[in-house]
Amino acid sequence: MKEDNNSKGQLTKMLENARQQINKLKDSVSQCKQTNKTLKESGQIFRAIFENASDGILLADIESKKFFMGNKQICKALGYGPEELINIGVKDIHPEKDLPYVLDQFEKLIQNEIMVAKDIPVKKSDGSIYYVDVGAFPITLRDKTYMVGIFRDITDRKRVENELRESEKRYRQLIEQAGDGIFLLDKEGRFDLANSKVSEMLGYTEDELHRLNIIDTYPDELKDIGRKRLASIQSGKSLMFERPMKRKDGSVFLAEANTTRIEDGRTQGIIHDITERKQVEEALKKSEERYRTIF
Repeated sequence: MKEDNNSKGQLTKMLENARQQINKLKDSVSQCKQTNKTLKESGQIFRAIFENASDGILLADIESKKFFMGNKQICKALGYGPEELINIGVKDIHPEKDLPYVLDQFEKLIQNEIMVAKDIPVKKSDGSIYYVDVGAFPITLRDKTYMVGIFRDITDRKRVENELRESEKRYRQLIEQAGDGIFLLDKEGRFDLANSKVSEMLGYTEDELHRLNIIDTYPDELKDIGRKRLASIQSGKSLMFERPMKRKDGSVFLAEANTTRIEDGRTQGIIHDITERKQVEEALKKSEERYRTIF
């Protein structure tokens, strides 16, 4: 009887242990399902981010430099379908002449020597070229490491920059060809920019002008007047006046100056040598006085 009771007790204990194991297994299965659900949802979220990113994204095998996958934006930009994309690699989407630079930048990204590869030319499927800045980082998928490249199209920015450079070049040519001296002074009155006519008038080289203050071009006895004028201009007044200007060799010529303060706080000026005009005016004045005396 006692043995029967012991057997029943052991059986009950075994059943209880079995129930506990079953409950743990159920909890484990439930957790696995929840984890799988979370992973699936996370995968869907990241897939949505990947596909709808405004920048092009490419995954490339670090060793072969072949593409593993790309998002919609990069497919659209390059003109390749997703299936076509995985059959090409880094060398296929860049002009041949630029490959040494591109591959060098690619290696520097892998080695973390640079964060962004700038002004990278990219060749579309139709052969046309556009420009990108590329950021990159490594990622491991299925026990294999890939390089994720994020391609930001800078074609419009580059076009605007080129247009600005061309515009600056044209205006620089106009300034250099002007018959008058044209200059910019910084907030302290030093020459920040000057055309060759200013150098010719004052007898200074371009480098020497950058170390020169506009007050240095006044004769010693007129420097105080120069300081007052500069202060007036920097306070926002536009001034037009005639004044003697001292050259590097100490000689003086007469100039007409037109100066104004621009938005960034610098002073813009134009100087015109009026020495000959003043000589003619003086000669006419003397001639007029002589004929008046005769009359």
